[in-house]
Amino acid sequence: MNFEGLRTRGARLAEAASRLKSLSAWPDAGISLAYLTTAERGPSPDVIARACGTLVTIVYRHHGDPRRRSKARALAAACRRSGARLLIAGDLDLVRDAGADGLHWSWRGGAPPDRRHLDDLMLTCSCHDLADLAAARASGADAAFLSPAFKTRSHPGAAALGVDGFRHLASEAGLPVLALGGVNEMNAPHLAGPNVVGFGAIDAFAAKTMSGPQPEVQGNLEGS
Repeated sequence: MNFEGLRTRGARLAEAASRLKSLSAWPDAGISLAYLTTAERGPSPDVIARACGTLVTIVYRHHGDPRRRSKARALAAACRRSGARLLIAGDLDLVRDAGADGLHWSWRGGAPPDRRHLDDLMLTCSCHDLADLAAARASGADAAFLSPAFKTRSHPGAAALGVDGFRHLASEAGLPVLALGGVNEMNAPHLAGPNVVGFGAIDAFAAKTMSGPQPEVQGNLEGS
């Protein structure tokens, strides 16, 4: 996909994410559409920043990359130029060193830090069940990524929450929730709820425009 195609994809995804936020009880949530980086696939995060600008929040992961610090600094500079928001996963020192906008936390690092100690930084947490959501809420997190909503290439063997499972957990969250895992502009509307403010994606940014019903959604809506 060329740069203009990626820009068009980003705008389409952002529209779907914004629609979820407008239907939620959190219309002022500071995040709606997110791109989560992976070393294995997906567009380069700096290209996403340039193509999508203020429409996107980039969650920079790349754990274990020996050049992670220098790459994070360069990405932070690219995000500042484009207006994209940048969250760095799991390393508060790197967040501050790079001048990123916030911290994304997963449970591999134990409990998340207390939001009150992060000054103006955003805090998001990776969540998979009610216990994770409760911990994220207790930490004062600004939002939680709840996954996997649908089957995903990132975790092919993981059981998906499905529409009903996702909506049930999200309704109990008590904080803004972003859907993650196989979400795109076609299946995202099925996940709408009072706490659902948008979604995160990887493959959806590089995919062609969706034009038909998604098998995962159809199956979940039928209760399978």
